[in-house]
Formats: sequence, C-alpha cells, structure tokens
Amino acid sequence: MTNSTPAFCPKCGHPITSETQFCPNCGAALHTNAATSNQGPANQATQTQAQTTSTQGQPNIHQTNVNPDDNTKRPLNRMALLGLVIGLISWLLNFWGIVGIIAVVFSILALNQQLTHTEKILAWVGLVSGAFNILYALSFIS
Repeated sequence: MTNSTPAFCPKCGHPITSETQFCPNCGAALHTNAATSNQGPANQATQTQAQTTSTQGQPNIHQTNVNPDDNTKRPLNRMALLGLVIGLISWLLNFWGIVGIIAVVFSILALNQQLTHTEKILAWVGLVSGAFNILYALSFIS
C-alpha cells in the first residue's frame, strides 16, 4: 500500500499526491519529501527564509526573493517596439522626415526606460532607422 498523503506543489501550491513527479497544474518537477511537501506554499516561504541564514545565524544578504523556477516572460516594451516599427516604416514612407522623427522620439523614450537586451536592440534599430530617414529627407530638401 502506497502512502498518498496530501502535499502541495512548491511552485504553484496545487495539491498533489506524494507519488507525483510533476505538478499537474504548472508542470514543475517535484522532489517531494514529507517534511516540506505537506506544509503548503505559505509555510514553505518561512522554511526557505530559515534556510537562507548562514551558519553563524546571520541572514544571507545576497539572497533575492526571485524564484529561479519562474520562467514567465514579460511582453516587449511598447516604446521600443513602436520605435522599431515606425523606423522600419520610415524606409518606405518618408514624408519629409516626419516619420523618422517619430521613430527617433519613440526609440529615445524607450532607451530612457529599464530594458532587456533585446528591447535595447529594438530601440537602437528604430533610432538608427529614423535617423537615416531624417538625413535622407534633409538631403532632398537642400
């Protein structure tokens, strides 16, 4: 007879059986042991906090509250995306450099925010495309 005491997923808190290897709710790999799995997500945070203290009893100051198993992706920054799209459109529609100016403005607004590496690349491509569009328009005006 197997022991199927109720336990909880450490990632999402979904109730699971002790034989379960993967959470049916979030798919997290489970390494269940009876001491931690029966506590639920609320009590596991306290246990994790207790584990982050060093051997001298001092708290570990380098510990962050980020869950390493959290693979959620946030959407791309809208300003960086707008700068890129308008910058690429400026290659087709010049309108005396106005489209390029708009691309440069959105890209600069995006670069003033906290961006990921990919978002920075998008903003820079939009900025360069807009700047080329402005220079192209100025070459025809003069």
